[in-house]
Formats: sequence, C-alpha cells, structure tokens
Amino acid sequence: VSFSHNTGNVEGTQYVDGTVGTAPAHPAVARMTVDSCYNEGEVTPVATTGSAGYIAGIVGQGRAGLTVKNCYNTVSIIAADATTPKARNVSGIVAAMSGSKAAPDSIYNCYNTGDMHCLNTVAGIVANPSGDSCMVIDKVHNTGKISASNTASGYAGGIAGTGGFWLTESWNAGTIT
Repeated sequence: VSFSHNTGNVEGTQYVDGTVGTAPAHPAVARMTVDSCYNEGEVTPVATTGSAGYIAGIVGQGRAGLTVKNCYNTVSIIAADATTPKARNVSGIVAAMSGSKAAPDSIYNCYNTGDMHCLNTVAGIVANPSGDSCMVIDKVHNTGKISASNTASGYAGGIAGTGGFWLTESWNAGTIT
C-alpha cells in the first residue's frame, strides 16, 4: 500500500484504522509494506458489546514481516469513554504487530501528533509490538498526549506501549499519563 491517505471518518469495533485494518502475514518473498500514507480523518471506535481494539491512524494489526515507513497521523483517537469503555491497543501509527525472527517487523520515519487515549496498551507510534522481540523502530517521533485509563492491566508509552524492539534515533515530546 503506497501513497494512500484518509481524510474521511472511519468507524467500527475492531481493526478501525485510517489506511489498513489488518495487514496479513506473507511469506518471506512477499512481505507487506505500507509506504507514504497518512491519516487526517476521524477514527472512531464503537463497541456495542465486549471491547473495541486494534485502533490506529495507519494500521490496526500487522502480521509478521510488515514494514511501515514514511507515514503520519494527525488525528486524536479517544477510545475510553461511555461508548468504548474497554478499548485497548490504540496508537497513532500501528496498534499491534507480531514479527518473528524469520519475518521481523519495522517502522521507519513515521510520526504522530494526535492524542491517544484508551483503557490500556496505548502509544504514539505502536501500542503493542509483540512477537519474538523482532522489530526495529527507527527515526520516529510522537508529540501527542498519551493516556490510559487503567495502567494496572496495560501500558502507555510515547513511542511504544509494550513489547520488545530495537529503538534508534526516535523521540517523544508528548505527555504520558
């Protein structure tokens, strides 16, 4: 996916995102890349039962081998109110990734300026970079406010909410609560 953008309103319960809901796993020869995409449209999680999740400005959930580069989000995502009290995995760029040693994930040259808020596991760049700690985050930054309603059962971070990764040349200027 290249040179795509969203300026409209996107609404749903799971995998609610400005560009890609779920990026499927690919064999080593056909890994997915999301390049030069941006979100300036409203992303609204709505949970009628259970919880909303995997909500982001660019990609909701990335499977093994995903590369996200040269992307940005400028919109706030508030996902912990009366309509979505149990929302989790919320981020400006990617909500969750699951790289492996055979197919590592990466995020390069991306930024978020929108505020992010949910129940738990929230971040400016990637909320939940899980997997085998096989992820590289390089040259990213966040200036949005990051907050979680319940950090006792989750995490909040300017760049990443939780998980294992290599982080280089990146910074956060947003407040974290």
